[in-house]
Amino acid sequence: MSYAVRGPIVEKAQKMAAAIAADGAGSPFPFSSVIFCNIGNPQQLGQQPLSFVRHVIAASVIGKGPGSEAVRAALPADAVARADRYLAEARSVGAYTASQGLATVRQDVASFLRQRDGDNVASPDNVHLTDGASVGVKAVLSVLIRDADDGIMIPIPQYPLYSASIAMLGGSAVNYYLDEEKGWSLSVDEVDRAYEEATARGVTVRAIAVINPGNPTGQVLDRANISALLEWASRRQVAVLADEVYQVNVYEEGREFVSFRRVALEDKCTDVPLFSFHSTSKGVIGECGLRGGYLDVLNVHESVEAELRKLSSVSLCSNLVGQLAVGCMVRPPVQGEESYESY
Repeated sequence: MSYAVRGPIVEKAQKMAAAIAADGAGSPFPFSSVIFCNIGNPQQLGQQPLSFVRHVIAASVIGKGPGSEAVRAALPADAVARADRYLAEARSVGAYTASQGLATVRQDVASFLRQRDGDNVASPDNVHLTDGASVGVKAVLSVLIRDADDGIMIPIPQYPLYSASIAMLGGSAVNYYLDEEKGWSLSVDEVDRAYEEATARGVTVRAIAVINPGNPTGQVLDRANISALLEWASRRQVAVLADEVYQVNVYEEGREFVSFRRVALEDKCTDVPLFSFHSTSKGVIGECGLRGGYLDVLNVHESVEAELRKLSSVSLCSNLVGQLAVGCMVRPPVQGEESYESY
């Protein structure tokens, strides 16, 4: 197994950075610093955190114990109220939560999904809070992969989480190629070619992973493209993993993010198991180190969800500060609240 974003090149860069820091006489290299661009890590590069997120976390961490009054009085009232809402369930950021995460935060995620996708079916029961999106991806892959004959389709170029996790779990990666000449677009014909080639080798394709917006390519799938892919997944009876952590990072005029979940609901696509992922590490929030994320499931059999809950329970729960960051991401301040203007 290899994981390129944390591989030997990064290790060499870390040694260089340590040598620069340790040499009192100056850098032993023809440069004075190392900038790590191997992974999206905006705060390491100087991006300031959003104050609302940090205010909610600060009020939550200090709680209501002795000496907390002055700190809480200095924070915006809406941030303190949000912290108290979460603490009413959690009691303390030092406490374990339910394996799926705080019910209050999962309710906020479900409300966010209903508003984003224009539906009334999103349920906190189908939301799993995770230590970043990566943990959710690996959990789903571990449920899908039984042995080396099970294949997961992944885009090339890809974020190497997928190839590394599939190798670690003993499955087979089935590569499908994005079309560089057409802006790294996804072709259902190419997907089907890769599927046919894999099945001819005796591989049972269990799922297809789609990164939208693309990482590292940045392409944004339109509704028709998503609809066609879901129709293909229905025909081929494979699950879909929708990696949507960059959903607010759409900058091209005329483009907009449309979720796989929304298209599946609008197209009444009820026979394709859909696993959707989001994270606090990307977007504009950029809270990578807090390790917050969620997995939402649609059209997934209860027995499969039960296995996902078992996997969560082995680690007890995701970290609580990351869960709070998810709550802040999906439920930002609204007009009329004290933090709204600065946010």
